[in-house]
Amino acid sequence: MFNRSNKGMGEITTRRLIVHNSILIEEVAKLISEGDSVALTAKGRSMLPFIKDRDTVVLVKADNVKLYDIVLAQINNKYVLHRLIGIKNNEYTLMGDGNLKECESCSVDNIIAIAIKIRKRDKEYNCRDNSHIIKAKIWNVLRPVRKYLLVIYNFLCNFKYENS
Repeated sequence: MFNRSNKGMGEITTRRLIVHNSILIEEVAKLISEGDSVALTAKGRSMLPFIKDRDTVVLVKADNVKLYDIVLAQINNKYVLHRLIGIKNNEYTLMGDGNLKECESCSVDNIIAIAIKIRKRDKEYNCRDNSHIIKAKIWNVLRPVRKYLLVIYNFLCNFKYENS
């Protein structure tokens, strides 16, 4: 989704253009391959608690993919923004932080970009910072109890929203 604002006669109007993911990601891939960084608005819950719906993720070319990076990959004609949790030979295993069991496998050729920043309202986080990687490693180890942690997380988020 792209947002575009126009100023005219002292007022600001916003037009929203919604583009199908396949078209959008093709253009994103082209820009990234040319060396640009691209900021996308996240949609969905598969990367909770690290990335929420409407957070902004900044992507760059995937030159040096490392374990626990968040990557944009094309798998079976579908695009996912998930965490790299395993590398064996030329097989890369991806899993959304908010997923309980579902993993995807791909080759390095399927990885389009890596996330370098996550922007949440008024804060920005470096995805490749050691503190972020340590949190991701701990979250990965907690997979057996992730279901319960996500229930608690969702409860706390809803409680905070209702009381604000």
